[in-house]
Amino acid sequence: MNPEEIAAVREDGAWLVRVTPDKQPLLRIEGDLERRGAGMFDKMNAIGAHELVSDTPEHARPWADFSPAHMAHLLGIYRARIADLRRDRRFRHAAVLKNHSALWSRYVHAHSHVIATPFVSKRVEEELAGAREYYRMKERCAFCDQLAEELQVDARVIVRNPDFVVFAPFASERPYEMWIAPLRHAADFGALPDRALLPLAELMVGALGRLRATVGHELGMEWATGIFSNPVPPEEAARRLKAAG
Repeated sequence: MNPEEIAAVREDGAWLVRVTPDKQPLLRIEGDLERRGAGMFDKMNAIGAHELVSDTPEHARPWADFSPAHMAHLLGIYRARIADLRRDRRFRHAAVLKNHSALWSRYVHAHSHVIATPFVSKRVEEELAGAREYYRMKERCAFCDQLAEELQVDARVIVRNPDFVVFAPFASERPYEMWIAPLRHAADFGALPDRALLPLAELMVGALGRLRATVGHELGMEWATGIFSNPVPPEEAARRLKAAG
């Protein structure tokens, strides 16, 4: 057990969720970026944050088996860590990573990672640029319009509650891909109010349970090329995921 604790959720003195520095970090928080050229290329130091989140005291419990209350604690930790890391002016992007395969994990205990980087990934930058251009042309939020269309068509909607909806997006990149979106315009997970954590947690746990019941194994995460081939149309995925509930 790493004694250097960054944050934790505790109950009766025992931790429920715990955050520590990763012992083998991809990025280190100490130092300066020192951006510089290397011939025709640019490089900088591997500065950032890499935190290890122990998701639960239970050794290998998957998210699909979490109670919604425990998942809400975990989401609250993610929100708090992202809010803290955003105060470092060197960082431009934060992400939560969760591995589901022993091939990609260095730790056996149930865990996830919070990563902060001094740059925005190409994929996210392109998505944001597209949203800005959409707003420039239409003066409307692209994501709100997409959600409104999904709710109207309904064929790809899997489940919803008063605050969030789970759906299989049109032209999904991966089989059984699901998005969870707020039903009201919201652009900042770090600003999510406390009252929204449990409804979000309920849908997350339920969606992961549906995925496990439908697919029967964990799916890979092949994002490298940006080129996708999906043999399961989102309408069919939504139909099967609905039936698994």
